[in-house]
Amino acid sequence: MEIPISKNELRAIPHDFALVGLDLKTPKPIQPGESATLRFTPSRSGEFAYTCTLHPGLMDGRLIVRP
Repeated sequence: MEIPISKNELRAIPHDFALVGLDLKTPKPIQPGESATLRFTPSRSGEFAYTCTLHPGLMDGRLIVRP
């Protein structure tokens, strides 16, 4: 599965994308104007938490994988 990470449209703030507890994240911060894609092969269906490790608690969510 490929997870397209939205284009970083904030002018001066880098971000990253990490799947919590899976040791999987973008290899480097996504700079303003850049996009990234993360490859992920889920071992099960369910919900996977994600976060921006540069801004924890502010940019969090859930990735839902259905069978």
